[in-house]
Amino acid sequence: MLFKNHNPRSNRQVIVINQNVKLAPFLRRLNLLCHNEQKHQLPCTMEFVGEGTSATGSPVATYKCPLCSFCQGWVQDFNTGKPKPLWSKHQH
Repeated sequence: MLFKNHNPRSNRQVIVINQNVKLAPFLRRLNLLCHNEQKHQLPCTMEFVGEGTSATGSPVATYKCPLCSFCQGWVQDFNTGKPKPLWSKHQH
């Protein structure tokens, strides 16, 4: 889709790409541990809660700790093919 700006003084164009990028199956089954010692004494397994896309269009798997609500987004590294963390978010 191609949208043009209706302002005659501006020559900007916005291109919207609609793609359904599939999440790699192994990203749904990562065995991730949360090590938040302030909220819980022992490490606990984080749960897969959903998927989305990053700013660059890569599929992202979102994981959340059931005890402290710590969240992480994981993507597949294109160079190695292995999972790598993209972002982390602590809930207060």
